[in-house]
Amino acid sequence: SNFRDTLRGDFTNPNKLGLLEQHYYTKSFDIFQQTDRAIGRKLADDLGLEYAIYNGTIKNNTRQFCKDRVAKVFTSEEIEEWANLDWKGKNTPYVPTIDLGGHNCRHSLDYISKELAFRLRPELKK
Repeated sequence: SNFRDTLRGDFTNPNKLGLLEQHYYTKSFDIFQQTDRAIGRKLADDLGLEYAIYNGTIKNNTRQFCKDRVAKVFTSEEIEEWANLDWKGKNTPYVPTIDLGGHNCRHSLDYISKELAFRLRPELKK
């Protein structure tokens, strides 16, 4: 009886999302974010853009991976190197331009021109 009540509470708790609903929201959010990022990367490829700003907000639950990158400019090569890093929440398999900080990541890569990248990060000119 206690087990059933506990299980029912986990799935139907009126004060918070149940397990299935929570999983659904996480998955649907991730799929939306990944699709948006894939479209952005495709447009960047079509336009020949090889630089991006890691964009988004920092909240209490933001991973250190994202905190270290928000509002900074990266080259496509630097972005691809993220595949070699490990952190809690990283997707498996991991595609840097699609997955960014991993599950529940709300950040984006906003692709920019070479000229703007050089202005924001002058050391790239070298």
